[in-house]
Amino acid sequence: MNRILLLIGVVLLASCSAIEHKPVLVIPYTVTFHAAKNANSPASSGSPTIENYNDQPGDIQYGPIFPLSHAVECNQARTICKHAVILTELTYEIHEVNSAVQFTGYLTSTMDREITRRVVAQPGSESVETLTISDEFQVIGTKTVKTPISFTYAPGKRVVIDGLEGAQVIFTFDPLNAPAA
Repeated sequence: MNRILLLIGVVLLASCSAIEHKPVLVIPYTVTFHAAKNANSPASSGSPTIENYNDQPGDIQYGPIFPLSHAVECNQARTICKHAVILTELTYEIHEVNSAVQFTGYLTSTMDREITRRVVAQPGSESVETLTISDEFQVIGTKTVKTPISFTYAPGKRVVIDGLEGAQVIFTFDPLNAPAA
């Protein structure tokens, strides 16, 4: 009797160890940044900044480094315009939750007359970027908005996160590929 129980126990343990969890892998994705809107010069809003990533669950990202942008909004007659410097920062993490890939984090958007930020390109290499609106111009406002983000990965998915004054961050996943397991 003991041998039968021992044999059953060995078989059960062997079957449990044969089932191993394979982590879900994320296919490459793109993060696109659109600068704040500039009513005086729509072209100065610039081309979007596009970064390609191939991160896996467990990777922590302190987001791409987006450039400071100059927002301008005008009345309909374009006789009065207000300006602001916009800082857009994205911080997110990727986790596996029940065999699905979950992105969570924040988009922080700050508006002010002057913003200075430290840019770390590589460990040990940093610079400072400052953008200032002249005192002769009215300021749109000063505030910071922190928008939580949380979404589940899916092939072909496109997630748009709005910042202040028309700044946007867009996640795009390839529609033809599914994550490899």
